[in-house]
Amino acid sequence: GSAPASRLAKSDASSLTDAIDASIAKSSCDGASSIEVERGGWSVDVALSDGTEVEVFVAEGGSATVRESDTDRSTDPVIKTSQLSSIIDPAIEGAGGGTVESISTDSGVALYEVSVDLGNGQDVDVELDDQLEVIGVD
Repeated sequence: GSAPASRLAKSDASSLTDAIDASIAKSSCDGASSIEVERGGWSVDVALSDGTEVEVFVAEGGSATVRESDTDRSTDPVIKTSQLSSIIDPAIEGAGGGTVESISTDSGVALYEVSVDLGNGQDVDVELDDQLEVIGVD
């Protein structure tokens, strides 16, 4: 069935992996550099082979729709879906609990930035390095 519009989509590693896989299949790309949990699905920025990015919305039912292209070149690495639980778990622990709102990559010292919703109207950004160690909580 379809999810109520008021509820955010799931943010566990399995759901995020499925959403990234659906966006990759839709856009013939190298991988995703960002995923954001939204109402009824996920917004995924995928890196195309020409260096540009495209935003794909993946509905909870699995259907993927290209929302918009971004002609800016991106050097952000792609999210390793095999590591998603190893990204999510330390981020939530570093935040002191909560649920993942988004995961994005960066070509700087912090490979992953994970936005964690603490559930009380507050959220924190947790930065992880390439060893998936927490290096900053903001």
